[in-house]
Order: sequence, then structure tokens, then C-alpha cells
Amino acid sequence: QKLVEEAPSPALSPRQRSRLGEVAVKGLRDLGYANAGTVEFLYHAGRFTFNEVNARLQVEHPITEMVTGIDLVRQQLLIASGEPPELAQSEVVVHGHSMECRVNAEDPLRDFLPSPGRILAYREPAGPGVRVDSGVAAGSEVPPMYDPLIAKVVVRGRSREEVIRRMGRAIAEYEIRGVKTILPFHAALLREPSFRKADLWTTMVADLRIAGRMKGRGPWEERVAAVGAALGAGLALERLEARRSLAAPPVPAWARAGRQEQLAGGVHAFPPRRRR
Repeated sequence: QKLVEEAPSPALSPRQRSRLGEVAVKGLRDLGYANAGTVEFLYHAGRFTFNEVNARLQVEHPITEMVTGIDLVRQQLLIASGEPPELAQSEVVVHGHSMECRVNAEDPLRDFLPSPGRILAYREPAGPGVRVDSGVAAGSEVPPMYDPLIAKVVVRGRSREEVIRRMGRAIAEYEIRGVKTILPFHAALLREPSFRKADLWTTMVADLRIAGRMKGRGPWEERVAAVGAALGAGLALERLEARRSLAAPPVPAWARAGRQEQLAGGVHAFPPRRRR
């Protein structure tokens, strides 16, 4: 399952990227395919191999839109309605860098198990270069029988470094209450040195134990835990005071007076020495 996508790929050189594009376009033209689509390749040890063709847009299509400025959904609808696209293949130019983080209703501390339920509060991040594609709001139900994807955070910047910083701020500002999400996982991944250096491989999440090394689920969950701990401590203190009151009943006034007289020496005590 893909969690983060970015464009252009930091694993490829401009020459390799150009070659991949040429192969993808030629292959679809030879097949007579005329629409938006996705051609997937696998890259390893300096070589790439063909994986598959999806005759549709995919979840990660916003990152392509962000770096090309092309509304791919609009182009797909134009072609499907019998009209030509608004630009030629040769006019597609990439500018800057983009990254997408999928927001799934899953618990990263429990091996990414689904976390269905009702969203109690919902607030999306905003700002320059930040885009959120979502289909939920406060009060929405996340059912257990469908894909747990509830939103996508997409960020654009001039460089990969700028995108990582901007994505980190967007993840920190994103607030979803009521269900657990993988937002804290994304925050941990963005801090990972290997990820920041673009040293990427398909099993890095498991190999580096990124989810296993997480200390918490995020700022909101930490606040809830702190409030719960405070309430628990207050309840424990009340119970302790109640046990003390049962074990040591109130002392009557006459008994307190007697104890004070005994501590002061009673009527047989020497009177206090006067100062001259």
C-alpha cells in the first residue's frame, strides 16, 4: 500500500526520466490509447522495468497536476466526450516538486489496523502550495467495510527540501478527531534522515521500524492522554482523601483543647521566663 507519492522521482536523473516518458508515450500510442492514463515502472540498481498500465487516473494524480499545472480530470472528461485535449503531449513541462501524503483512518501503532468510527472534529491545513482532496467533514462516518483513505494532503514547492518543510507544517496543522489516522506516521517519516536524503526503497518503513519507533499518535492524541492522566490523578486523589477521612474521623474540639494543654505542659508547666 502506497502512503507517500512525489513528483518528480528523486531516484531518477533528468535523462532517465525523459527516457521513461518516451517509452510510456510510445507504448500507449502503439496501442492506440487516447486518454489520460498511468504507466508504471519499477526502478532498481540503475535499471527500470515495465510494471503495468492503468487506463485511468490514480490516487496520486494530484502531484502530476501540481508540477505541470494541468487539470487531468478536465482533460480526461474532454477526451471522453469526444473533444480534443487542450494541449499537446509536447507541451507538458514539469516545474518544481510535489508530494502527496495519504490520510488513512488507520492506527500506525497497531500495524496500521483500520480505525472506523465517527469524525468528531475536522480541520484541514491551508496556505501557499497546500492542497487537500477529501470527502469527509465533522460528523462523517468512516465505515469498516471500505478503503480507509479519507483525504490526501498535496504540497508543491520549488524544491524537494521546501516541499518536505511545507508538508511537515501541513501535517502538524491537520486535525482529525474521533478516529485514529496515520498523520503521526507521516510526521515521523518526514523527520527520517533516509527519507530526507531521498534514500528510498520499497520496504524502508518496515526495515527502519518507523511506525514501531513512534512514541505517540500526535499532538491531539497526546493532549487527550494528558487530560486523561490528569483526570485519573484527580480521581485517585479524591479516593485517597476519602479513605483518609474514613480511617481518621474528625477530632472533637474538647479533645483538641486537651492535646494542646498537654503539649504546652498543662497547669504544672513552668511559667515562661520574662525578659528583662
